[in-house]
Amino acid sequence: MEQRDEQDVPPRESDNTAGRGPRRYFVIKCSGAGSLHRSMATGQWATPWRKTPPQPHHLLQQAYAEAEEVVLLFSVAGTKSWKGYAVMTSATGDAASGDGDPSAFPAFSGLADEVQALDRLAPPIGVRWVRHFPDVVQQGLPFARTAALLNQLDGGQTVNLSRNCQEVSTTEAEELCALLDEAVAVEERKAAEALRQREEEKAKQTHFFVVSEDTAHSTRWAGFVEEVSKVGTLLYAGHIGSRSYNLHTAQSDVDMLAIAAYPTEQILSFVPPKHTIKNAEGFEPDFTLHEVAYFCHLLLHGDARMVEALFQDEHAVVCQSEEFAVLRKNRDLFLTKQVLDKYLGEATGSKGIPRLLKMHQTLKPGDQEGALWLCKKWYIVHRLLVQARQLVSGQGLTLWLDDASEDRQFLLNVRQGLFEPHDLLARAQLALDEIRRSAAASDCPLPAEVSPAGKALVQDWLLKLRLSRVPPVPSEAAAGLPELGLDAATTGPILLLTRRDNTYFGVHATPPRLLLADHAVRSSATVKTLSAEAAGGDKVDCQLYDVSKFAEMLQAGSPTCLEALFPDRSGPASSSSLSYLYESPQWLELKRVRDQLVTPHALRRLVGYLDGQLRQLRKKKGKNWQRQKQKPQSADVAGPEEPVPAEFWRLLALLDSLLLDARETSCDAPPVAAAASGSPADAQAALSVLAAKCELVEDRPGTDDAVNLTLHHWVVNGPAAAEKRACRNSSASSIRFTSVRLASSPSTLSSAHSSQQQSWKLMVVLSPAADARV
Repeated sequence: MEQRDEQDVPPRESDNTAGRGPRRYFVIKCSGAGSLHRSMATGQWATPWRKTPPQPHHLLQQAYAEAEEVVLLFSVAGTKSWKGYAVMTSATGDAASGDGDPSAFPAFSGLADEVQALDRLAPPIGVRWVRHFPDVVQQGLPFARTAALLNQLDGGQTVNLSRNCQEVSTTEAEELCALLDEAVAVEERKAAEALRQREEEKAKQTHFFVVSEDTAHSTRWAGFVEEVSKVGTLLYAGHIGSRSYNLHTAQSDVDMLAIAAYPTEQILSFVPPKHTIKNAEGFEPDFTLHEVAYFCHLLLHGDARMVEALFQDEHAVVCQSEEFAVLRKNRDLFLTKQVLDKYLGEATGSKGIPRLLKMHQTLKPGDQEGALWLCKKWYIVHRLLVQARQLVSGQGLTLWLDDASEDRQFLLNVRQGLFEPHDLLARAQLALDEIRRSAAASDCPLPAEVSPAGKALVQDWLLKLRLSRVPPVPSEAAAGLPELGLDAATTGPILLLTRRDNTYFGVHATPPRLLLADHAVRSSATVKTLSAEAAGGDKVDCQLYDVSKFAEMLQAGSPTCLEALFPDRSGPASSSSLSYLYESPQWLELKRVRDQLVTPHALRRLVGYLDGQLRQLRKKKGKNWQRQKQKPQSADVAGPEEPVPAEFWRLLALLDSLLLDARETSCDAPPVAAAASGSPADAQAALSVLAAKCELVEDRPGTDDAVNLTLHHWVVNGPAAAEKRACRNSSASSIRFTSVRLASSPSTLSSAHSSQQQSWKLMVVLSPAADARV
């Protein structure tokens, strides 16, 4: 067993250790991690009584009297892991500071078994923890790592099967302690690293301003409103916490909730802003800023704090826009049983009354700070019950309590600690029973959730708010492609249209009005698949990608998107080349910086796509050979070898060209994708060479971020900056689009976006006109 610091093993307070034996080790099995938490907090441990002797605490007391030191190895039943170890500091603990008298706290919220179990515990012993995991609930040393440790004092069976208070042989126990030291050190380093990363993330957050302690209250809020207005349009700002209920003191913190509408350009961008911003630790005032769409989402799901924003008294409101006042006029629509459940859940949940009961049991005499903390938590619980009672009574929410109201006086007395815990628990139980009876009654005024009329009101309100902030679109950008017959109101401006054989590929910018119709719809989820029919009856396919979806796929190494940007890199692998039917100025701007958009990640994704094609080819060949083998007349004849599709060689040539541009590679091998055909073995060999070259491309820090910013700038500024359409004559100049029929009307587009796909029909008529153009 490795040496530990002297401070880890405390000396006996007044015992004479001369003449005592060596260390002795005992396994301690407990029923739950809560017992470990109480032991760490109180410095004591109590073992349960057995029906037959010897009693566990007698074994520990005898060992403490005979040995130089007694080490306890802790494990929680059912977790199959070791949680830590401690040393005994006394044979009998201080009963006054232990778990206390269970009869002082009646059973509540499932605590009956735990409270009654205290009657079956022996007097506690004093312990001091030496090593334990930071989170004894989720972390531990697995039994698998200690299965080979055989306890010589228990018939040679593994220490993992030891019963409670089973003594362990010294050699195996020391090795177990060493393993615990190592595992705990690893978890502590991980926890420290996670804390460091969280602090760095906090430092990167947007902080609006810092004020000094002597700044006037009005000046502080005025400055906050001004700074938030730089981020977006401020719709609402008001107090939360005790200052919104008229329960604050001179020492109460200043906490605030703000709701803002971000600029439409940011909402529709490739990288939308965060929907919630919070201040960093040490900044004043403490605030939470929600984007208006996220506020609406929380409001419709019964978030109590969002509902309270609609019922705040004028004393607690700092700023309110005319748009937000519309919601306040209809605030009663959002009082539902969902809100009631949030109040009751917070009061009786794991952080509510059950936690307070446990904290009372472990509170040490003279701990004034702990007592004040408990008083504040009891005050919060009873304040939640006051608001829940208001809801079920049909009175609405009255957040600002008058100075002379009974509820205010009672809550202030609770906060000052003028009630005993058992009295507070009894009052809470009575209030809960009354609230639950009222909620279950047939005449309860609360609906289960927000009505369809309320949801429609929020939807229309949000849409109107968004549309009022949509920047004007230049007439050239809104014109679309008249020759296609595409309605700009439903498709938006077309940025690119290409053709290869009977396959068309296009990029368009979905109109902001459609994207803003539902705040849950993101433009990156928009892919429109169009089926078209030529005049001669030939079927053609066309895919229209929203600009944000295209940028996302390009960054992920989509072969289709890469081919659209690099049509001249595919080589003579196919008799049919890519034809550009239309390119907008925005597309030409992106093509000028196309070399900067190819990352090592995109290249490796392209290699994976090509490898998948070959796997499918081998799989198809195997199926054909099995079918041929099942025929008696050709049982020994293997099926024909499947040809490698032309698309594979075309993309292989593109990959080879992009790798030559990546100067970080050190391969001097000649291009391998020059061939337009070959066997699957040739294809596999060529791909293997390029895959090896791809692995040599060095990942540079910040490359993906730079590409992300480039595409973000293009997505945000490209469609809005449209000037003139640039049409290019191509080999497909004999094609004229004469008519288009949409399968779904514009009025149904909002619901169609929610399914993330929209099927349209495009009628394409081929015309022999020599001068036709798109």
